[in-house]
Amino acid sequence: MTSCGTLSRSKNILIADSTPRGVKVFNENKKYLGTTPFFLKVKPTWKREFSFNNEKIEIPFKYKCQTDWGGAVVPDTVVTLLNPVIGSLFIITDYLSGGLWRCRTPLHAKLDPNDFK
Repeated sequence: MTSCGTLSRSKNILIADSTPRGVKVFNENKKYLGTTPFFLKVKPTWKREFSFNNEKIEIPFKYKCQTDWGGAVVPDTVVTLLNPVIGSLFIITDYLSGGLWRCRTPLHAKLDPNDFK
């Protein structure tokens, strides 16, 4: 089944960067994603956790994707008002597929340069 948010879903590609650059980034499962700066395709969910780290320090980073009001919530609500059963299915489909969120804000961590010495 498809719905408004599923059809209009963005690619959710972010920039991961840090000051200073050259910091390793890991996801919530401790999987290495890359070294800053780089582009990162994220699975759209409401909340994600990343960590920026070098050999001396680890900085946890909580990331929240924004609700896609124009592409998912408003159209799904209109359909729900017209047909509650189909509209409810659309909302559930967008939630499960990730079409309910758009992740656009870059990931950026600022580390103390002394942590690199």
